[in-house]
Amino acid sequence: MTQSLRLQGIRVSLGIGIGVASCVTREGEGVPRYVIKHPHIPREVERLHRAAEESRREIAMLRETLPDVSDDAQRLILDAHLMMHSDKMLVQRAADIVRREGVNAQWALHQALDQVLTPLRHATHAYMRERAIDVEHVGAHMMAFLRGNTRRLPPLNEGSVLVAWYLSPLEMMRLQVTRVQAVVMAAGSYTCHSAIIARALNIPVLMGVDALRDHVQDDDSLIVDALRGELILRPSPQEVKQSTRRAEEYRSQLSNLGERSQSLSPQTHDGCAIELWANVEMPAEIPTVREVKAVGIGLYRTEFLQAQHKSNFDEEKQYQAYANIVQAMQGAPITFRTLDRLDIPPSTPMGALSNNWVTHIGHPSLGLRALRASLAQPEVFCMQLRALIRAAAHG
Repeated sequence: MTQSLRLQGIRVSLGIGIGVASCVTREGEGVPRYVIKHPHIPREVERLHRAAEESRREIAMLRETLPDVSDDAQRLILDAHLMMHSDKMLVQRAADIVRREGVNAQWALHQALDQVLTPLRHATHAYMRERAIDVEHVGAHMMAFLRGNTRRLPPLNEGSVLVAWYLSPLEMMRLQVTRVQAVVMAAGSYTCHSAIIARALNIPVLMGVDALRDHVQDDDSLIVDALRGELILRPSPQEVKQSTRRAEEYRSQLSNLGERSQSLSPQTHDGCAIELWANVEMPAEIPTVREVKAVGIGLYRTEFLQAQHKSNFDEEKQYQAYANIVQAMQGAPITFRTLDRLDIPPSTPMGALSNNWVTHIGHPSLGLRALRASLAQPEVFCMQLRALIRAAAHG
């Protein structure tokens, strides 16, 4: 009898899934480079723009098909990917490379991606390093349309456990129409966008599982224990039985907690009432705030919304975002914190200002933050204040 194998991973979405492996394979082909003769350069640039538009259209269609019950985090992530399609840093840069070097669109996009990704991968802050993954996904999506071989997930049934090197947020969102038992990835982290989507979909997910591709093949039996952070390959009948029981107990506990939270008030054993306030940074968390009957939101960090929209988060978009949050809280008090730190690209005025400050201070955590950042760029600060004041009218 073959002995089971246990691999450790990061618990990014809790639960236990039991099933058979369905593996996503990455295409191993490299990016070709060849010369485009001068008369054909406009046609090659057009091919690049057409691929970007087809890629953008597919993402937009996915966004439109999200169910009404989907949380705002999914839409925000897709909005960020859509904005990258129109951002000059990628598509226009690739088009310039085609014109300047007389090379094919795939190679130009590959070079543009490398230029954009290199500073992100070496950024001081982990948040910016993780955003490199988003740019890489957008580039790969465009590249697939250039090649004419867009990747699709393998057929999935109710007993499938999806195994991949990494799934993009788009691919994770497509899982909501499946009954996949769990997902296992070799890469990823708790704060990456794909992890956020996984938690919104309540799918058990492990990320960062070392040597995953060396051990797991299609149709292997798996237990994804995202409570213990463990992947069990080829489990014994006893291990399957134990994990099935623990999965049922976990679901029962969640159900009981949900029911109890509707009838209990936060207080100590001796009857001292405690006000429960939420600490929030994304709209997806608001339903939980209401479920646990929090008095309100004691701290709403606005950096997540700002980071999703990058430099395009104008007053009107901020107002709409904040108004939606105020309306969702149905009159409960909210304390919004203005922008605390400037984890934004150095190519923007604020990013350059922040980098200069960090260089002067010598410590990223003591850089241009909080009121220092606001007072250094008063037009950004005042725009956010105007949007918040307008949104307050909905409370």
